Amino acid sequence: MIPWNVLPFVSDVDEMITTKRREGVYAGLMSFIRKSSQALAIFLVGVALKNIGYVPNAEQSASTLAGLQKLFMVVPAILILMGIIATIWFKISPKNHKILLAEIDRRKKGGRATAVTPEAKAVCESLTGYKYEQLWRDATISKEIRDKTVV
Repeated sequence: MIPWNVLPFVSDVDEMITTKRREGVYAGLMSFIRKSSQALAIFLVGVALKNIGYVPNAEQSASTLAGLQKLFMVVPAILILMGIIATIWFKISPKNHKILLAEIDRRKKGGRATAVTPEAKAVCESLTGYKYEQLWRDATISKEIRDKTVV
């Protein structure tokens, strides 16, 4: 669930970096990853069942039943813990997202990089991992090219 919830935020962060809206690219990648991970999960469950001695349509031994309990209790608990850790590291909050969207809107309307507020600059740098001066470059370059061709 976490990757699908993060998808809209990732698209906004990408727009701050590249000036392009590429939700389709991320949605396509997410679908590919989801299908690949499902296939891998099914394969790994099969391997795990074989390793604990599971025999279909037969009475299971005590060690096999113990293995099944571990497989269906411990593995999901570990995956949930990994999800919790991932959300702790996630830097975007409703407040940060609102600041990011406002900055994207300001830049779309022709706002200069030098007019950025310290808070917006800090949020953009934190979310993108780039210095603010490296963001929104394509739009600046495109505008410079348009201005030169118009003159």
